Amino acid sequence: MIFADERRLRNCHTDANASGDANCEKVPGGVTISLRAVLLDKIHAKYLKAISRLPMQDVRARYHRALVNGGYCYGPFSCVTNIIVNTLWYDSTFPAVEKLEVDMICTSTFVRVESRSLRGLIKLLLTCIPEISEHDAMIYLLKNNLKVRKAIEMAGAEGWESSWDVNAYKAAADASFHPEPEAYVQFSTQSLPKVQAAVKSLLRASTPLSSNDVLQLATLLPSSNCISAKSLETIVDLSTDGYLYDLQVICVANERVGSQMNFLDFKCPYSHVNFLASPKVGSGLKLFFAEFSNDDDDVSFCCTVSRKSKHGIRIMHPAHPIENYCGGDMDFTEMAHGTHELTNARIISCGKCAGNRVGMCGDDYIYFDPTRDAKFAQCMNRTASRANISWSDILKVNTS
Repeated sequence: MIFADERRLRNCHTDANASGDANCEKVPGGVTISLRAVLLDKIHAKYLKAISRLPMQDVRARYHRALVNGGYCYGPFSCVTNIIVNTLWYDSTFPAVEKLEVDMICTSTFVRVESRSLRGLIKLLLTCIPEISEHDAMIYLLKNNLKVRKAIEMAGAEGWESSWDVNAYKAAADASFHPEPEAYVQFSTQSLPKVQAAVKSLLRASTPLSSNDVLQLATLLPSSNCISAKSLETIVDLSTDGYLYDLQVICVANERVGSQMNFLDFKCPYSHVNFLASPKVGSGLKLFFAEFSNDDDDVSFCCTVSRKSKHGIRIMHPAHPIENYCGGDMDFTEMAHGTHELTNARIISCGKCAGNRVGMCGDDYIYFDPTRDAKFAQCMNRTASRANISWSDILKVNTS
């Protein structure tokens, strides 16, 4: 991370200790914001790994809905295993009203489940160790690679008392806006412990799962008949090596890259995309970064990326200086010298808004279930009623 603008910390000091102790140390707000961003990047990597272990056709045809609605990364296992188990459980317990196959997972909903997962992890840790601050909880999560039990052990070694009971999962489910918190708490505290050893055995290896593996795992998890995409065209013109792979799933996309020509132009010149693809010969999945023009008359750019790559707002970029994509090292150099119109403060501000997405998304209509999604139905009704209201009616409401 490049700190090109020290003003990002100015006037941004807050008390990160939630205990209210007047003697506690003040933590710069900018540090807490950066810490949250680092944790979100780590969670993003966990989700990419979890998706890469699931059969891609099954994700596109079935599990994409359960992943973004109930596939949180907290639970009794590692983050990746929790994502897989929670996704399969949610899919079998609260099945979709009708089948829907998608080519990509919408960026807004993907970012949201990651943000909610972080909220759940932090709240779970705070419930287990109520005397620590939210900032301390994030530090423990960072030092222990998001492993809550190891974080609790570290805190215990430093003198903090802890306890883990049903309230911890309930607090995590509530904090992360789980769509079925009561059912999840019952599953995680009563049903899952009975099959925990068998689940661990099935997911012990880090190799991709077959459809049969997924079905076998799903049958272990209790299920019941409880009632309580935006599409992106497949990139064809990538590069010479691009034709050696088959697209499996588009992970995340940013359609607003580059500067607009004028204030009337609502479309940015480029889009950046991360997607997983499998080689036509051999096995395994690779993560790609692609830039393509939002107009039809330009050339696209594509390359593989690694864990050492640069992180943007949920987009993983190539690690080495490459001039072929918008926003490369030259932009960071200009920012460091103060000659770029974009500053770190503005990036962090935008990143904070994007990274803290936990409410409803416009793309939620894709997974709308009229028998269960009462809150979203109410929101849709309000939107529809406001669309039909006249300007005179609005004035009457505001002046009454």
